[in-house]
Amino acid sequence: MRVEPFDANGNLITDFRGKGGVFAVNVSGSFLLGLLTGYTEAKVNIADENLQAVLGTGFLGGYTTFSGAELGTLALYRAGARMAAVNVVSALAASLALAALGLWIGG
Repeated sequence: MRVEPFDANGNLITDFRGKGGVFAVNVSGSFLLGLLTGYTEAKVNIADENLQAVLGTGFLGGYTTFSGAELGTLALYRAGARMAAVNVVSALAASLALAALGLWIGG
């Protein structure tokens, strides 16, 4: 199955039912992991560290779908390297910014 990043009119598909949904999930997962990490670092407690491991690795690891993001990036690369680069840079920048916000709020 080939994933195409453009619709029949040549417009980039950005709705939240497509690749935008993967972007939103990954960015929100980064925020939640930052929030969880900030909270557990502020409350140095073995129970909180175990909670961080279970929720961070288990739940949020399953919630985010970076493999889906990579598949979308590959489809964009096939269509044109510039769009793939924009996808990677924007996802990384947004994820880092929201993870930092989560750390700040959680701590």
